[in-house]
Amino acid sequence: MGIVALSRPETDIWAESFDAAGNGILLPPCAALCAARYLFDSGRGGRDSLDLRTRDGTVRVDIIDSTRFALNLGPALSPAGIPLREGEADRAAAELDVAGKALSILPVRLAGQSFAVVLSEGSLRDALSPFGRGESPVPSVDSRSHRFTPLAVRIDSRTSLAAAGRAFDACAAAGAALAAAGAYGLADREAAVRLGGDAVFVNGDADDGLYAAAKPTYIFSGEYWMEDPVDCDP
Repeated sequence: MGIVALSRPETDIWAESFDAAGNGILLPPCAALCAARYLFDSGRGGRDSLDLRTRDGTVRVDIIDSTRFALNLGPALSPAGIPLREGEADRAAAELDVAGKALSILPVRLAGQSFAVVLSEGSLRDALSPFGRGESPVPSVDSRSHRFTPLAVRIDSRTSLAAAGRAFDACAAAGAALAAAGAYGLADREAAVRLGGDAVFVNGDADDGLYAAAKPTYIFSGEYWMEDPVDCDP
């Protein structure tokens, strides 16, 4: 859980994102969609798309209709920074000893987040149980240790996936799920990824990047007035 602070000191809309501890972070894809939904509903954004400026660059959100919004997640990468392409899972997969159990995982980096994807034919919860809670160290191709968030993926069909994991951004997780399934040659380039009761629609490939669409939903609403303005100088 985090927060996004929106401001418009001049003509551009700035978005500053923070995690639960108050640390500044890269704007998560879902946070960008939520911010876009709020700006659209309040008449502060465009009708077809809107740009959110951040310290890391500009994030463009496309407006599909009044409830559905989408954005480009960029390419899915291996820990070595190589794009994951269809049928290349064997090259990028790693064997991981988790609680005495050997697991074949596929490390995926996407949208500033890192996932350790494990395929499941049954319960997603059971597939996650060996990891315990939190992140897990995953050996990369250069033998250094990186930390990845476990993500279990079940392939119901080539166009329908289910995913579950620990704390993560749902759009990035959905993109990582499709990228991993595609790398194993088990999914098409477009699919619906279910995470709990919600679904994220993802399409794309290693060359064009992954494009995610979802329906941001209001959980609660209110107003908070900041005494000091956010510094938006790049």
